[in-house]
Amino acid sequence: MFSRSTQDSIKVALALTISVVLALWFGWEKPYWAAITVIVAAANETYSHSIRKARNRLLGTIVGIGFAMILLMYFPQNHALFISLYTIFLCFCVYMASHKKYGYAFTMGATVCALIAAMGSFDGATTFHIAVLRIQETMLGLFVFGLVFSVLWPRKAEDSFFELLSPTADNLKQKLAEITWNQSVSDEKSNKSLRNNLSHLKAILELPLNGSHRLSYERNAWRVVIQAMELMEVLVESPKLSRSIQRDDIKIGEEILTHTISNPMNGRNQLQLWVERMECKYSVPKIKYSAFDLPLEGRIANVVRSLSILLTGFTVWWYVPIPGSYMMPMMVSVFANVLVTLPNQLFGQMVMGVLVWAAIFLAQYVLIMPSFTELWQLGAFYFINVFLIWRVTSQPSLALQRVLGVNFLMVMTMSALYLTPSYSLTVPITMLTVVGVCLAIGGFYIRLYRTL
Repeated sequence: MFSRSTQDSIKVALALTISVVLALWFGWEKPYWAAITVIVAAANETYSHSIRKARNRLLGTIVGIGFAMILLMYFPQNHALFISLYTIFLCFCVYMASHKKYGYAFTMGATVCALIAAMGSFDGATTFHIAVLRIQETMLGLFVFGLVFSVLWPRKAEDSFFELLSPTADNLKQKLAEITWNQSVSDEKSNKSLRNNLSHLKAILELPLNGSHRLSYERNAWRVVIQAMELMEVLVESPKLSRSIQRDDIKIGEEILTHTISNPMNGRNQLQLWVERMECKYSVPKIKYSAFDLPLEGRIANVVRSLSILLTGFTVWWYVPIPGSYMMPMMVSVFANVLVTLPNQLFGQMVMGVLVWAAIFLAQYVLIMPSFTELWQLGAFYFINVFLIWRVTSQPSLALQRVLGVNFLMVMTMSALYLTPSYSLTVPITMLTVVGVCLAIGGFYIRLYRTL
């Protein structure tokens, strides 16, 4: 009935609206935290990807709150040591942010630590209240997201797996046929695509396969299939091995692989034996996989960028009378943590998105929202806006604008979500000022260190 992008837009808008309405109904002070949790979880390929990210978000929230509590309990009066320890924690989190499995947990840990430490105003009771509220809002957002996305047009990990498996297997078989007929022609673009697809398939098998019953049952068999495909790729692409390999071995391996793909539970043992025999016969080196998406040099470069943004931001906050009290150190900590993980070429798109989204939502905040008198009106407002944002930015190239747009919707209108709504321009204008300063600092260092 609806296109895939329309379905996703409806699900995200519905989950966010329910989260905001429930948080207000419970009397919680910051419903936008639950809404942002929904957005982060929804910005994933499948429900299984979202489940893993949700777990990492919850883990990062707990770690960030824990470290913030330690700082506030033991070093509230020692500002130099407080900032030094937080800086070390941020650098460690930025370094670990590219970890394939737990990277997002480290990113969230640094972000939540900054939020709790800044918003608590060094008051124990306030800090504890905010920490508990953060966990409540996060769990509410995750619960509503899981409920909506598992019931309404669920997208299973096994669907993505088998959609990707077919073209990957065809690509590999074509390369095997070229080797068999001595017509092998190295195509770096095709080789890179094949390796990326195999890596993606392997990553899907490591996801929590909720709802993907077939893939969950056959997980070990498909691991053998991917292992065999990786081995064949190495045999085909390695100049030394491709010259010494016997064509009959390739032909037999291809036949076993085809049989196993059609019937994985029956063919996996035979395929495993073929893999072991080939590894011994041709002394195939073990395929090395890094736990990180970035090499060591890239991770260190991100730490340098983040440290520069953080210390410069703290210096500006200390010597320049910027409005917003805790907003400046909080936002510069968040930007130092997040900006360095973005590709450099997306920074300009991010700045343009901030300007456009801020203007759109600020106009609605001033002209439309003060007339709301009922909760359903507020819910309808967020549903319509989130639906339109998600639908208009459905192309993969606009993924950053999709997340940025909904985040700015919540940030620009957050005072309307207070238990006693406020429509003063002070909060959004102050937030825009702080964001502008943080973007200027971040942009300077991203350009300065662009060769790192």
